[in-house]
Amino acid sequence: MNRLMTIASDVLRIEEKISEELERTQDSERASSTTPLTAQPQQQVIQAKQNQFDIEFHYDIIQEREEKINRIGHAIGVVNNIMKELGDMVLQQGETLDLLETNIEESMQHSKKAVEELSKTEKKNRDNGKRKCLLIMLVAVLLFVSCLFVIESIRD
Repeated sequence: MNRLMTIASDVLRIEEKISEELERTQDSERASSTTPLTAQPQQQVIQAKQNQFDIEFHYDIIQEREEKINRIGHAIGVVNNIMKELGDMVLQQGETLDLLETNIEESMQHSKKAVEELSKTEKKNRDNGKRKCLLIMLVAVLLFVSCLFVIESIRD
C-alpha cells in the first residue's frame, strides 16, 4: 500500500512539472507569436518543439502510470474480497469442526454408556439363566418326589 502511495505522489509531482513546463512553453509561444518568426533564433524554435515533445511524452507516461495504478487498485480490491471470503470460509469450517468434535465426544460418551448397559444386561441374563436352571431343577426334584409319593401310594 505504501508503494502505491509513493507511485501516486510521484505521478502528481510529474504532472505538476509538466503543467509548469507547458505553461512556460505556452508563454514563450505567445511571446514568439507577437514577434516575427525570423527574429527568433532557430535554436529557440527547436527547443520549444523539444519541450512540447517532452511534455507530451511525460503526459503519456503519466497516463500509462495512472492506468496501471487503477488496475493495481482494482486488483487489490479483488484480492481484498477474496481474502474476506476466505476468512468467512475458515470461520465456517472452524464452526463445522467444533460441531464435529462435540458430536464425536457425545458419541463416545453414548458408546461407553451403551457398553455399560450391555454389560449389566449380560450379567442379568447370566443370573437369570442360573435362576431358570435352578428353578427347573427344583421343579424336576419336586416332580420326582411327587412321583415317588404317587408310586408309594399306589403300592400301598
